[in-house]
Amino acid sequence: MTMSAGARRNAQRRREHAEAVPDHDPDAVHRFRSPDQPQPGLGRAVRTTTLPGTDVPTSALGLGTAELFRMPSATDRLRMLFEAHNVGVRHFDTAPMYGLGLAESELGRFARGRRDQLTIATKFGIAPTRTGRALGRVQGPIRRLLAAAPALRERARSSATGPGVGPAGSLLYERSGYDAAAARRSLEASLRALATDCVDLYLLHEPSGDDMRSADVRAWLEHARDAGMIRAWGVAGEPDLVGHVVDVLGPGTVRQVREDPFLRAGAVLDPTPRVTFGALSRAMPRLVSLLGGGLWPDLRWADLDLDPGDRAGLARLLLRDALRGNPDGVLLLGTTDPGHLRVAAEVASMNPRNSAPDLDVLATALRTPARRRT
Repeated sequence: MTMSAGARRNAQRRREHAEAVPDHDPDAVHRFRSPDQPQPGLGRAVRTTTLPGTDVPTSALGLGTAELFRMPSATDRLRMLFEAHNVGVRHFDTAPMYGLGLAESELGRFARGRRDQLTIATKFGIAPTRTGRALGRVQGPIRRLLAAAPALRERARSSATGPGVGPAGSLLYERSGYDAAAARRSLEASLRALATDCVDLYLLHEPSGDDMRSADVRAWLEHARDAGMIRAWGVAGEPDLVGHVVDVLGPGTVRQVREDPFLRAGAVLDPTPRVTFGALSRAMPRLVSLLGGGLWPDLRWADLDLDPGDRAGLARLLLRDALRGNPDGVLLLGTTDPGHLRVAAEVASMNPRNSAPDLDVLATALRTPARRRT
């Protein structure tokens, strides 16, 4: 029987897929295969919401793939993807720069056979350099070394988070452009890597207004949506940057922004559903410091129904607060710890609109300037 052009393209993508990922274990997908529904005994199912900018149902909790590359082994990363699926996560976020070019291919391997259950977001505008991609193919041993030396690992992470950031950033990453031609090239490469014909959410990755030809790129993104290559498009980055770019690009732009209760405090909340990330990374250490340092005279651990130093409880509180601040959107979690993933899934199963006195206390405290107790 003669294969159709579409079938040939998909077959070619699957072949490229298997060849693109080093440390490839051909039996891993079968060993870690997860059921279509969350496993019994893992608690309530993650709440279903709608992916912003679309009418497609997905989970209120998503998994970001950047953090997975703290694990040296592709098999371990695949295991975490299945763990997320097992607890009810159906939204997965990736980008060409993640894993020095490997993240999309690894996510595509995982998605094979369950693509219609998932929503996938990827991005354009930042990509690994040729040097970065070369290092990506041998990053396993490097990451094992960094895993054994936490101080060295943190210095490496902080010095290479993107193009122009730190001494290694420009060596590993480059701006690949935010115009129509760059968007098209990047999407075609992402579709091949993900072995799919459509991306659910396609995002400009941390642009500035000066980086874009706004009418040019918006027209092409609308064309890609009409052609069925993407379901929605938007911009990902820090809140101020995203707000500026949304103003430039105009209505219908989906926002993927950092979640930070300190930034939300006292602000008029935008009810538009969005995707958020980073709910714990900045707020958690800041809250621990403020609570432990006596900088809030009217807020103590007990006021939040937590024991002093209860970081796990505080993390749960911040996740609940993030979901309450964006009740119809998606919260991304980046983790390599299955236990943290299960806790987040449990929190994401709750109704974020339920009464929550401890969250009200936190919101009131965040609107109060911190000052040292006398």
